[in-house]
Amino acid sequence: MKTGDRVTITGAAGIVTGEIVDVRSVDDLPDIAGTGDLGWLTREALRADGDKRLALISHQYAEWIVSFIAIETRDGKWRDLQGQELTITPVDAQPRRIV
Repeated sequence: MKTGDRVTITGAAGIVTGEIVDVRSVDDLPDIAGTGDLGWLTREALRADGDKRLALISHQYAEWIVSFIAIETRDGKWRDLQGQELTITPVDAQPRRIV
């Protein structure tokens, strides 16, 4: 998965098709001081949990473009910031429908 890839995301909120805006390893994240309630989202906290990468994904929702962060865990699964499991599938890897 890389920047610019189109993907389908399946999660608790449903299924959407979006685009990878950016994907980074946890080690590439800057240290952010004073994150307050988001202190668990620092590079050290993510690394301690064994998380590997973060992806910024955008998709169309009604008339808006919305974005969210997905976190790849040490076992290769994806979750959202609330810890809910996500399935992220590249659009090109999905079976094509034959009509």
